[in-house]
Parts: sequence; structure tokens; C-alpha cells
Amino acid sequence: MKTHPNKRETPKQAISKPATIGDVARAAGISKSTASRALNGKGSMTPKTRATVQRIAGRMGFEANPHAQRLANGRSDNTVGFFSPDLDLGVGTRKMQDIQQLLGERGYIVPIHAYGYRQSNAQINQARLLAGLRRQRPRALVCNTSNLRDPDALAELQRYCDEGGLAVCYDWPLQVPCDTVVFDRADQTYRAARHLLQLGHRDLGFGINATYGEERPHIIEAHREGFLRALHEWNIAPRDEWMFRPSHYMRHETGGVELAAQFLALRERPTGLCIVNDYAALAFLGEIERAGVRVPDDVSVVGHDNTMMARCGPRLLSSVTHPCWDIAEAVVNLLDSQLNGSYKGAPRRVTLHGELAARDSSAPPPRQRPSSQRLAQGSAPADGRSDADSQTRRGLRNGPALNSPKGKTARVSVV
Repeated sequence: MKTHPNKRETPKQAISKPATIGDVARAAGISKSTASRALNGKGSMTPKTRATVQRIAGRMGFEANPHAQRLANGRSDNTVGFFSPDLDLGVGTRKMQDIQQLLGERGYIVPIHAYGYRQSNAQINQARLLAGLRRQRPRALVCNTSNLRDPDALAELQRYCDEGGLAVCYDWPLQVPCDTVVFDRADQTYRAARHLLQLGHRDLGFGINATYGEERPHIIEAHREGFLRALHEWNIAPRDEWMFRPSHYMRHETGGVELAAQFLALRERPTGLCIVNDYAALAFLGEIERAGVRVPDDVSVVGHDNTMMARCGPRLLSSVTHPCWDIAEAVVNLLDSQLNGSYKGAPRRVTLHGELAARDSSAPPPRQRPSSQRLAQGSAPADGRSDADSQTRRGLRNGPALNSPKGKTARVSVV
């Protein structure tokens, strides 16, 4: 065979395979089960035999298979599996990081099992991913349920619990008997709309990004229900043309751009908008301001989640918090109480709520602006919550602050 004169052939190096428990047993002249007992410290044998097996294993570079040990011993002592149907670019991943951090500080190993951001086959593969995690037999399981809708995946979670596994779910309630931490999204949007109503707005619109898409109709409906509940309390009828939705699947910021295009195309526009997702809300603000619409002079906007961009970006955005840290603490506390045996009762549910952080993007509406949607003059509810006129814009902008680590911005109720 001819070779290129400038190329040098190098001999192929054999790749040595890692030593197995069978290799150790053969070298020591004993059975695999005896070698296994010698290495894991279990069973009765002479100290000399145990020391000999350990010496041979060390010389051969043998390393125990942790997965095989979990199967043999029951469950891993310090591994907590973390299941998420997918990853996102916002508060979903932030909650995962906070939970992983808190569990790590308590000495647990927390590998995350998830598919990529908005994979098209995420729904189909949920059951497969959960089944693989269940077979690894972690000591406990944390499960993000925001998009856990596949019946086969729910069956795998139920099987894990039936086999004695400890589990805590968070984000959305499921019909699985385990501890659950729920974030009240309807209340989040209700607070955003109520803030604008208290400022005096009666022409309100609602925008939600298509990121949630067809796979998360329950989340869209929860936000919508909160918005409509606030309007109902003020005797205001919603207008269909002010219930904004992007026309197709998009990322957060591009969804805000299309929301802005829909808003600018209207002949008659709302004076206040609740937009689900701070990134979409900030993109919306940028687009309408470039078109000459002033915020908050012409329109007020309240976002959702109170992300860092809402607090520190070029435009300080009013927003309702998504209490990531409080959710993480609740999850870890529930799980830890099961792991240390301090709680052995019925499944618990903790419900958390966000808080309004009012800033520069929301203010009273323009004076003398006609309202075409008021019923009974859009009167405030009888409990007297329409006290915005007695508050200065400065005081509103100071607002409750803010969704910072270890900040208690949520109220908790245990059912």
C-alpha cells in the first residue's frame, strides 16, 4: 500500500477495557458474589480475604458501577433525580437552578433529566425519560409538572411512588399522590390587571406569548381567567380584539414584537395592557415607542415574572413576581422532611402567589379618554380597593421589591 511521503503511520494502540467485578473475582480465585461482598463491606468473611480482594481490585483499577449498586442496595442514599419535560430560557430554568442549589447545599447529588428547549417530540418522550429515571432508583424525585401532560408519563410517576419512591412535584397540580408546590398563575395576572384598574384604567388589553402554544393550554387559560376575574370585579366587559395572541409559535421577544404590530394596527387601543412574560413586554414597549406611542403617557404596561431585565433594563417595567426562590425553598423543605423522616403523613400542597412590583411603565390613564367598554361606568368593587388616586406615582413605583434570593414575596397556604 502506498502512503503519502509526508505522512507518518503510527501504530494503533490497544484500548484497555476497564476491569469488571468478574475480572477481580477470577484474579482472586473466588466467586463474583464473594468479591462483591468483599468490596462493599457486606457479608461475613475473614479480614485477610477482604483485604486480598481489595488489594487486587486496586491493582486492576476496578471502579464500582454506581448504577449497579443502586439496583443491588435498593435506592441511592444521596441521589435526587430531577425531571423536567423541557428547558426554557426564563423562570423555568431559574427554578431548576435554585432547587438544585438548595439540595446540593444539603449534601444531595441532583442530576437533571430533561429534553431541549421546546423540542417537537417532548410530549412523546416524557414517558421514556421518566421510565429511565425511575429504573435508576434515585432516593427521591423532583418533578417539574408545568408541561407534564402525557398519560404514560403520569403513569411512570405514579409507578415510582407506588414502588416506594419519594417525590415532590412543583408548578402545576397533578392527580398523583405526592407533595406538590403550585404557583397560582391566575392570581398573577389578576394582580397585574387589578393594578391597572386601581390606577383608573378601564380600557384593558391582555397579551400572552405563543411560546406556551398548544401544548400548554392550561397555563394560557389560567392567566386568562385571572384577567377576566379582575375585569368582572370592576363590572367591565372584555373586548375580543384586545385579547392579543401571536399568530404562530415564536420565542418570547419576537412574540412581543408581533403583539406590538397587532396593537399599532388597531384604530381604537386599550390604555393599559397585561403582557404575560417580561421579555415579550419589553420587546412590545420598544416597538410601540419607536412608532411614537409613549409609555406610560399613552399606554401603561404590566409584565409578568419580575425578571432582572424588568428591574434593571433601560425601561423599568411594572411586573408581578414569579417567586422562584420561594418555590425552590418550598420544594426542598417538603422533600427534606420526607427524607429525614420528620413527616410521614398525607400528601401536602403548598400554593404560592406573586406580588406586584410597580415601576415606570404604569401610571393613571390619559385624561378625558373615552371608554367604549364600561358597564355601569366601570365602577370599582364595593370593597373599596380602587384607591389609586390617593397614591402618588412615586409611591406606586417604589412598590414591593422584589424577587431577590431569599426574599419572601409570596404567601403560602398548605392544603
